[in-house]
Amino acid sequence: MENVKEQSNSPIVAFDLGSKNSVVVSDGKVVVDVPSIMAISYEEGVVRILAKWEDAMRMVGRVSQNFMFLHENNFHYNNVEYFVRELALEAKEQCPISAETRIGVGIPIDFTYAKRLCLREAFEKFGCTNVFVMKSPFAVAISQGLDVSGTHGIMIIDIGNEKTQIAVLCMDRIVVEKCIPVGGDSFTRAIQNGVRCEYSIRISEHSSEEIKKILGTTNPNVENAPSEYVVRGPHQVTASPMEKNLSSDEIAGWFDELAKSIENSVYNVLEETPPELFNDIASDGIWLSGGGSLLHGLSERLEKQTNIKVKPVDEPFHSVARGVEMAMKDMNNYQFIVKL
Repeated sequence: MENVKEQSNSPIVAFDLGSKNSVVVSDGKVVVDVPSIMAISYEEGVVRILAKWEDAMRMVGRVSQNFMFLHENNFHYNNVEYFVRELALEAKEQCPISAETRIGVGIPIDFTYAKRLCLREAFEKFGCTNVFVMKSPFAVAISQGLDVSGTHGIMIIDIGNEKTQIAVLCMDRIVVEKCIPVGGDSFTRAIQNGVRCEYSIRISEHSSEEIKKILGTTNPNVENAPSEYVVRGPHQVTASPMEKNLSSDEIAGWFDELAKSIENSVYNVLEETPPELFNDIASDGIWLSGGGSLLHGLSERLEKQTNIKVKPVDEPFHSVARGVEMAMKDMNNYQFIVKL
């Protein structure tokens, strides 16, 4: 991987291969925004894609074990190749993608060299060799119009589906960083586990996700919260039909340890941040991004614990892809953009 040294006027297409949703942006427009999942089958050594995106999501929990679900976060070479090809084909219907196209991809801060090689080979198989990557906290900051090349400190918390990334940026570099395996999916599983342990009711991931959207909060006694949600499912021992009313306060209790993990990680990063950059962050606030940032009460909770203003970004699901495209337009001025 090498730093970018030159810039061309070829078209730009930006990818965010998120673990929950994959987003493609071109010419300032979101041209693809789909769930990062495909249903496949193996028949006599041949892989068949049975469904993808929303159609594959509807199959989860409703099909036999003969099917396999590929998620983008299961970062195997074949998985990445399928995702890149299908996303690029879908994007190609609305924007130009060719060997001359400059492809920008936002990657997590813990993205390994081996994963970069998988990503490069996947794009090369589609005929794209002009591919660049940048770590997603930079993209988030740029999407909000922040100057990542200046001497002012910037703090980004990006809560994705599988992990939370925390980074302090200054002069095109990540000064302090931390990545923990807590994200939106962790909160979904907490609801499944809570319902099973407290009431012996089995529920699907889809049901747990719906409960999270309606009742999910990290703060008990939250104002204007729905009073209850009726959850239904089989008893885990007798398989008898069961139902139970859940409250937002109950959900907040199940979420508490996960929220504390994020809080502690934010504390750790702030403790390691140089004093001058800390003062910048204390003055300007902390930027909160990612789908997990939409969890009710989380920004208020982090703000209360740190005594620093926490500001949700615009378009948390699209901020990485939009920031990647914006950076690619001025790529010669950013040291953190590297050729894949």
